[in-house]
Amino acid sequence: MRARVLSLVSFSLLVGCGHVDDAHNASPTTDGGGSAGASGAGGGGTSVSVHPLCTGGDGVRLAFFTSGGGQDVVDRAQRAEPGYDFLYVDASCHYWVRSGDEGDTTWLPTREGTLDAAQERQLADAIHYESFAELAGVWAGESAFDQGSTVVHDGAHRIWLNGFGPRRQDGKSDAQAARLNAIEPALRAWEASLRASGADMAGPMRVSVWSGCLSPSASEHAFPWPLSQPPAAIARPCEIGYQRGTSLLVTKPEELAALRKVRAGYLQLPPGYAVGGLATQAAGDEMVFQLSLRDALPFEDASGVIPAPP
Repeated sequence: MRARVLSLVSFSLLVGCGHVDDAHNASPTTDGGGSAGASGAGGGGTSVSVHPLCTGGDGVRLAFFTSGGGQDVVDRAQRAEPGYDFLYVDASCHYWVRSGDEGDTTWLPTREGTLDAAQERQLADAIHYESFAELAGVWAGESAFDQGSTVVHDGAHRIWLNGFGPRRQDGKSDAQAARLNAIEPALRAWEASLRASGADMAGPMRVSVWSGCLSPSASEHAFPWPLSQPPAAIARPCEIGYQRGTSLLVTKPEELAALRKVRAGYLQLPPGYAVGGLATQAAGDEMVFQLSLRDALPFEDASGVIPAPP
């Protein structure tokens, strides 16, 4: 069922939920030219003098994503593979972001753009980027039922943020904890700012299709089947659920245009509307299929999985 309200507190680490194997309060601003920035680091935090975020070459240099939280419905698990919401920055300062203020953020288009030199410095300062190596590991806050975790990494060092409120890790100083607890609020603000200034992706997408998930009555609100291959040829039985890395990559321009049209239509449905998922039906076919789709990220592997850092 299409979720209309998905609180960030319902996220949990993909590792813990089995979806993924091993994934100071500076406020971003937007100037007249539309570029997102951040105010200078404060509170005695670490300031990055050498900025390793955008070093050139390949690879993700910053990953920030939320994931898990309770049991995923079959279609949302596919869309949440990169995280329910996320921000990724590669070595060329290109970024990809998906986040929202309410509803199921996994349906939203991924937006992309490029950080300028000032933004790179401000972002690195705001999140204490040069401290990631010493802050790596699991940091625990107050736990809650069905609560979630957030993962942050620089391509080599992973930080797990579990629970809520101030987080601690045995053996870490108060100063280290202060830097750690500034990371997530700063990244949430940057997510929102970069989402606002970015542009929707226009490249390949990933889809999954299931049969037997929706009742025949869903045909009343079914969207036209958007792919050239018939749905029955690629659909998986609903009872199997979603298995990580099994989505299909779509690259044909006409199919991508049709998929994005379907997604836009689904996002325009009235608040609270639910048919158990995005229903789709091929012309002349009585069976109603459930479709899930998301933008493909260029650093995924061939199966659509984002490799974890070493």
